[in-house]
Amino acid sequence: MATPTSYLQTLSQDEAIAFIRSLQKVKSHLSGELEWMTQQVEQKTTQLQGIETLLAEAIALGFISPGSDATADTTTAKTISSPPSSQTVSPAVEDGLSNGSHAAKS
Repeated sequence: MATPTSYLQTLSQDEAIAFIRSLQKVKSHLSGELEWMTQQVEQKTTQLQGIETLLAEAIALGFISPGSDATADTTTAKTISSPPSSQTVSPAVEDGLSNGSHAAKS
């Protein structure tokens, strides 16, 4: 039985070297993208934890009812499928801002 020939063996030495260099560049680029994505996941996780803390505080202070969480879940699902623009505000947050509940308490 004949042994299979690898793709690199079908190339001239110069072509193989050029191909390998190209693969190394792609690998480096993808590694950089993966690192950036990992940082984004960490950043978004921290942001979500902060938001959850603030929402729990809002519930404790009586600004929103615990049932308001269901609205946040549907908003989150939409956000995942299509990232919002930087000016998008969820209805729950918008309601809180319009009634002045965002003012700092002393």
